[in-house]
This record gives sequence, C-alpha cells and structure tokens, in this order.
Amino acid sequence: SLQATIDETGRFEFPQVEVVAGGSYALGVDYDGIFYKSTLGLDDLRDEVQVTVYETTQDLSAVTVTRQLLVIAEVDEAEREIGALQFVNLSNGSDRTLVPDLSNPQQMSFLRFSLPPKSREINVPGGQIISVGTGFALTAPVFPGDHTLSFSFRFPYEGNRVSYLERLLQGADLYQVLVPQRLGDIEVAPLQSVPPIILEGITYLAWEGREFDPGQGIVLELSNLPEPSLLSRLSRSVSGVTFWTV
Repeated sequence: SLQATIDETGRFEFPQVEVVAGGSYALGVDYDGIFYKSTLGLDDLRDEVQVTVYETTQDLSAVTVTRQLLVIAEVDEAEREIGALQFVNLSNGSDRTLVPDLSNPQQMSFLRFSLPPKSREINVPGGQIISVGTGFALTAPVFPGDHTLSFSFRFPYEGNRVSYLERLLQGADLYQVLVPQRLGDIEVAPLQSVPPIILEGITYLAWEGREFDPGQGIVLELSNLPEPSLLSRLSRSVSGVTFWTV
C-alpha cells in the first residue's frame, strides 16, 4: 500500500511499484471529502493514469429517476405477506457529485425512498442509508453518470388486497410493477397494463405509468392476492427474492 500527495498541477507519482504479472492495482483519490476509486491492470500502468474528480453539490435536482421497478417476487399466503424488491435507475446528468449533508438531516439533500406500512427485513446493499419517515434516505454520494439502486423488503396484506401510498419523492420517468404469472390473477391499480415480460423462462405480468413529477406519488393497490389454503398452511411459496437479487 502506497500513498502520494497530489501537487499543485494535479499530478501524482508512485515510485518503485512492484510489477505483478496478472495482478490488479486499486487506485483511490480523496478529493473534497469524497473517495474516488478505480481498479487498474498492468497494461493501464504503461501510460499516465488519469483520475476524474468532481466538485460537489447538495442540490437534489442534479439527480433524476429514469426508471423505478417494483417486483412482487413472492407471496406467502399463509402469513399474508409479500416479498418484494425495487430497482431504481438514477441519472446524475450534472458535472457535480451529489453529497448529502449529514450534519443537517433536515436539509433536503438526501435521495429518499418510501416503503409500505409495516415493512420489515429491509435490505439495501451497501447499507449507506438512514431511516426517515416511512422509508429511508441514501447517504452515499451520487457521482455524475448512471447508477442503479436496489433494495428488498417484506410487507403484510389483509384479506386479498393491500394499498399504500408509493411516494415518488424524486419523481420517475417510468414506474413499473412486475408480478409472476404463476401467482394467479393479481391486479395492480391505477397503472396501465402492458404486455407480459419473460425473464429466465418465467412470465411476469406488467403494469406501468410514466412522467411522475417529484413528490407526486401514487396510491398503489394490489388486489386478488392469494388467500390461505390447506396447501399453503403446509408449505410456503417458492422464494423468488433470491433469484432477483442475483
């Protein structure tokens, strides 16, 4: 492990770096409190290495949601509980890194995401989040470019339906819901039904809506959910969360 200081012209140098055939070199730069990192191969070291860094901003308008996808991965009808995942495509089209202000949680510099009431087993890979209101906020910096955030959770339903306010706090160009066809006649409102999608040999019924303004949100309703049967009391549904996580 070596450390160097960047000079006034922005140059840095690591002398006497060991050459390891087939090896890789992790390079990290701390700029303005943000850590930028990349992995280099031996061939990358033959010429000068350039590292791009950015100034920072707390302006949430720098980041937009191009697509938000809710997947109903499994339904445990015996426990009346849904296992779901969300995938959020983020785009930072600016030339600045969005950095939430951790010293002032009241300032709206956090990307926030809502969850259904009584959600549990919330898992956000990376774990750089804080709990806010009915969901969580992302505390990790968002660099210029396109990124994907994913998280899984479980939430209950009563009878054969559930409805809740999906707060699209950053808005969304496209919001979609996918439900495995094997789960039966589940309906999703108020979104528009679109042709089914086949992934890895599994058919998913699909619904979508477009052009949601920041903070607009929708009251999402899932109906015709399966109710407990004798079979479901003896065994639980086949897990789908693991498949989607992979």
